[in-house]
Amino acid sequence: MDRENKTLTVPKTKEHPLRKTWRSIDYSWYVLRKNNLTLAGFFMIVFLLFLVILSPVIVIYDPYETDSDNVLSPPSWRHLFGTDQWGRDIFSRTIVATQLDLFIALTTVLASASVGAIIGAVSGYFGGKVDLLMQRVTDILLAFPSLILAMGIMAALGASFWNLMLTQFVIRIAIFIRVARGEMISQKENEYVEAAVCSGNSTSRIIIRHLLPNCITPVAVMTTLNFGYAILVTATLSFIGLGLNPPTAEWGLMISDGASYLVLGAWWLSIPGAFIVLAVLGFNLLGDGIRDLAG
Repeated sequence: MDRENKTLTVPKTKEHPLRKTWRSIDYSWYVLRKNNLTLAGFFMIVFLLFLVILSPVIVIYDPYETDSDNVLSPPSWRHLFGTDQWGRDIFSRTIVATQLDLFIALTTVLASASVGAIIGAVSGYFGGKVDLLMQRVTDILLAFPSLILAMGIMAALGASFWNLMLTQFVIRIAIFIRVARGEMISQKENEYVEAAVCSGNSTSRIIIRHLLPNCITPVAVMTTLNFGYAILVTATLSFIGLGLNPPTAEWGLMISDGASYLVLGAWWLSIPGAFIVLAVLGFNLLGDGIRDLAG
């Protein structure tokens, strides 16, 4: 009597999305903490964000209040970072400047990354005249060094907060358009795109649901690396008088105001420069780690 061999099939249980997300975060953290430099960059950024969050508690002096009796006072328990040539507390001004510089960098880079990724994805997917036009525009923007282009735009528009935000957006968007376009051209030739087309998906759904998630990794890496560059551009423009106007508490502007007093021995006026180094180095190290993780 022949026996029928029956194979029992155990149905697969669908993993909860939150559990899947947590496993992904846990794995990413495991990979990143294996790299000491990446871990150092991560804690640098966390430290700066920690100062920003605690600013309502630790900023006890008005960053714009002058005190003629405490002009160029060295660091002390009363003024941790000393005072400047107007008697303003440098610690308070540095913390407020940390808020401002990080806000400008994070806002403008995220905005340019979002808009640039969408434009680049659409341009790379459809091609043709639209793609040709967009690439000529990006070629023009990328032909100039970002700092030189920023100086030209700010000189034309004038020094102000909103002009600085617009300038940061303009000089960065071309980078993300080019990255997203290249990734889109590579991804749209895959078989899963053909399957999505044959399934009757609309063009917008294919781009947003299927292609953009697979193009986001290089854009995310570039975004992290550009945070540091944005901080440098903001500080540099303010230092040379094309960024924010005095008496705004901003890292580059604070260094510019105190530069002439460094020769007199007021070394504490350069402390905001250490925060620039900390922020730029932190974002660059973290970006390198994310790039290794994505690779």
